[in-house]
Amino acid sequence: MPFRTKAAGAATAVISVCALLVLGGTSRADGSVEELRRRIEARTAGVPAVTTAELASWSATKKVLLLDVRARAEFEVSHLPAAVWAETEAQQHEAIARSEAEAVVLYCSVGWRSAIAVEGLVRSGGQRVYNLTGSIFQWANEGRPLTDGRTEVKTVHPFNRTWGPLLQRRLWPSSWLTHD
Repeated sequence: MPFRTKAAGAATAVISVCALLVLGGTSRADGSVEELRRRIEARTAGVPAVTTAELASWSATKKVLLLDVRARAEFEVSHLPAAVWAETEAQQHEAIARSEAEAVVLYCSVGWRSAIAVEGLVRSGGQRVYNLTGSIFQWANEGRPLTDGRTEVKTVHPFNRTWGPLLQRRLWPSSWLTHD
C-alpha cells in the first residue's frame, strides 16, 4: 500500500472495514459514488460545518486554526496550507489550547473522520469548532492550494479504494494510479 506505515496501514484497514460496514458492503465506486456522498452527508448532518468557499473567505478575514485529522502518511502527501496535523483527540485539544484562533476547522479526506472529531470536541465544550464540508478531497477538486509542508503540490492521498473515487483521479499520486 503506497504512503503507509505499518501502524497507519492497520488504522486504515480498521477504518476501511468500518466504512464497508456502514456502506452496506460497498467496496468500489462502480456506480456507488453518489451513495458514498449520501452516506457522508447523512453522517455529517447536524455537525457544525463550514464550506470550502467559506473557509477560503474566513482565511482572509479571521484567524483560523486548521486541524488535519488524517493519518500522518496522508498529511505528508499534502494538506491545506497552515494546517496542523492532529490525528488524535489529545493532539486536537493541545493544538486548540495553544491557539488564539477565532475558529477551528477540522478536516480529513471526505469529512467523515473530522465530523466524528468535531462531535467529540463540541461534547467536551469546544466552541467555534467546524467540520470542513467535503474536506480535503473537495478542496483539492476545486483547485484550491495544497502543500506538502515545503512546496505547493497537486496530489492528495486518496485514502483507499472506497473513498478515493470522490477525489478526481488527476489528483491521485502516480503510485496509486499504477495499482489498478
